Parts: sequence; structure tokens; C-alpha cells
Amino acid sequence: MMRIEANRFHVFLATLVLAGFVFSLMLAGERATAYAEVATAEERSDTPRRTILWLSIDGIRPDYIGRAETPTMDRMAQEGAYSTQFVPVYPSLTFPSHVSKATGTKVREHGVPGNSFIDAESGRMHRYPWNPELLGSEPIWTTAKRQGVRVAVYDWPLSHSQKGDYATDYHGERYIRGLSDSQRLDQLFDAWEKDLREREEEEEKREPLRLLMGYIVGPDSLGHQHGPDAQPPIDKLGEVDLLLRSVMTRALRLFEHTRQDNDELIVMLTTDHGMSEVHSLVNINYLADLEGVRNVETVTSGNTGHIFIQDPDDSLSDRDRQAKVRELVQRINQHDFARAFARDDAPEQWQINHPTRTGDVFVNLEKGYTFSSRPRGVTGPARELGGPLGMHGYDPRETDEMNGIMIVWRYPGKIGGVDLGRVHATQLHATVAQWLDIEPAEKAREEPVRVQPRLRRR
Repeated sequence: MMRIEANRFHVFLATLVLAGFVFSLMLAGERATAYAEVATAEERSDTPRRTILWLSIDGIRPDYIGRAETPTMDRMAQEGAYSTQFVPVYPSLTFPSHVSKATGTKVREHGVPGNSFIDAESGRMHRYPWNPELLGSEPIWTTAKRQGVRVAVYDWPLSHSQKGDYATDYHGERYIRGLSDSQRLDQLFDAWEKDLREREEEEEKREPLRLLMGYIVGPDSLGHQHGPDAQPPIDKLGEVDLLLRSVMTRALRLFEHTRQDNDELIVMLTTDHGMSEVHSLVNINYLADLEGVRNVETVTSGNTGHIFIQDPDDSLSDRDRQAKVRELVQRINQHDFARAFARDDAPEQWQINHPTRTGDVFVNLEKGYTFSSRPRGVTGPARELGGPLGMHGYDPRETDEMNGIMIVWRYPGKIGGVDLGRVHATQLHATVAQWLDIEPAEKAREEPVRVQPRLRRR
């Protein structure tokens, strides 16, 4: 079972009892043989055809699970496999993290260094980008489609408005702000239902959808607004858990429409990052003393900042550029809460030095600090200036609060409550490829997660 704080252990056990009752009710109407005697995949002579439902829930810190009412997630973890040490990439921001999960690569290769970024080659600013043509690495939805797997993906960052031969069978045209989590998932499930209806009308029936990917805003925005130690993000996770109960019911019903004897449904829940308390806001222009300075552009995402030195008339020599970079780095590093690096001098483990989308100077703020334009000086108190009071983006190697959770649940046949231990976000592309029995993309070099069920018949 998922690890939680000792003083909440009895509450957690009670939750599991309730969860077992709830989950049994949920599945009872789906299929009379839902928990009949079924051999595990490893005991079957032929390879099962798997359908993967992968849902990303934004901003779940592992300790949220012990603080919220989550009977559905608890039950899925107890019957499936789980990790409370799910490690995002650096920077642990929504867009870089989602792209790394989908591509199996880090910023250096996939080219999405923040929720907003500048591309020095084109000179364009991309704020909450949607265009999949910006991706420098192949996402799993394209990898699968390229190898004949039918795919639906909605609201996953940089999955919208796909074009070309390997566009997925179903995808969103744009991200619509203001939709509820239920409405976001309705897009995915409505597409699944539509596909099943059309399939039934065909004489030569097409293969069913086998990879379905969706996004849930979840507790992230409330974690930013109130901080991770406040109650609102915890209450929101409880709401998400209720939504997941209906999601599982709907998924099982749709899966059963095309299920053959050896078919399996795998539901994977992952998050993109955790959350940390913020006490101070930092203005990058004051930090680097850029007020009134021409031919310099900045962009920030969470605790990360990029400074681009522009040269509109192409008069800046490499030597002069390097001198400006050194001056900025030295100036910023006078502050003990900030670390600045020339693009190619950032720590190798971060792998953020993209040639055109990482700034000439890259800035990382320590835990508790985040960038904002609100301070009228270098720093200002977060609470007095209106927040945010929670932030992510920090290096998971230095801040455990950036870690998240992962749950894998299989139907039919339980996995057995396996603790997967430490799982890295860049392993997921290869993991899903293995489940779908396809080859991962060339750049996705990480080993897949080993989800080893207990080999026993029930």
C-alpha cells in the first residue's frame, strides 16, 4: 500500500476498507466475471492486446494522498502498482514535465524549457505553447500512431492541432480555459464512445483505440494560490478521486465493448510535479539590474529564468557577448538565493542547455523563492504581494517536495499492491511502448518501469 505518515495509518486503513466497498460496487455492474478466476499475463501462452488509459493529474505531492479522502486511488494502488517517489525532470514545471513524460527525454532534446519560453532562432515568445511542431523529440502518441496503434489524446501539453501522416485519430484543436476536469475528460471519453459507434457500423471493423491520454488540472492551481500546506488543494484532490470513480466505471464499460479473451486494460495515473511553499517573490529585472537596459529579453517560469542577449544589428562579437554573460552571472550570483549560469555551464544532470531556447544566462532560484513582476525591488514577501504561495520547478534532487505519485491498475487480474520505488518521468515513454508492444522512439533511451505482478492465481 502507499506509504503515509504513521499518525494517519489508522485513518488510512479505514479508508481502504471503504474503498474496497466502493470499488466493488463500481465494478459489479460492469461485468459479472470482473474478479473471476483469471490467469495473469505472464501465465498466458499468448500476448494480450492492451488498451492504455493514461491520465495526468497536475500537482499531486505524495503527502496529499494521506491528507485527502482518496478511496478510489487507494484501492487502485492496493490492487495495482504504485510509486510515491515519482521523480519529474528539471525544471519540474508543467510543460517541461509533461513533454518529458511523453517523449522520454529532457529539455536539451525536447526543447520545452518552461511553461513560457523564447526561441532565439525565430525570435518568438511561446506562452503555454500548443503547437506540436515545437517538439524536438517524438511523443508517445506519435510513436504509437506511426506503428499502427490507434490513439486519442486531449489536453496533454503540445498535443493540439496535430497535422501530418501520424496525427492521432482524435485530439483537441486548442486548450479551452475554464473547463472543469470532468469536461476535459468528457472530450476523451466522448471520442472513445464515438469511435466505438462508428466501429460497430463498419463491415470490416477497425482496430479499437489502444492509447488514450487525458489531463486533469487537479490540485495544482489551488496549491499555487494557497500553498501546499493549506486545505483547498487537499479538498480538490478528494474531488478528483470522486471523478476517478466515475472515470473507471466509464472506462471499463467502453473497454468491454471490444474486449477479447486475452485483452487487458491498463490505467495509469501520473502527476507532473509536487509543490513547495513560497515565501518570497523575485523580480528578475532588479535581480540582474536590467531596468532600462536595451537589447536584453527575459522570460521566467516558476523559479527558473532565462536572459537572452539580443544583437539586432549583428555587431556584437563573441568576445563581447561572453563578457556580458559573465557580468550578468556574477551580478546575479551575489544573491545567495539565486544561481546563474552561462547556457553551457549549467549542471550536466539538468540537461537544459538547448541551443536556441535556453537563455544566454540561465537562473535558478532556491526553494521558497519564485519569479514575479510584482516586487518593486529584487525581492518581496509573497503573502503581502498576493502570491503565489506555492510553486514547483525546483530540482527534485535537492527538493523532495517536487516528487509526485504514480499508480498503475490492470483489468482483469490484479497486480498485487507492488511498490515500484523510485520512478523517473523519462521512463514512461518506453514503459507505454512496451505495454503496447511497439518500439520506443529513437531518443527515448530510458529503461521501462518494471511492473512485476505477483504470479499467483486468485
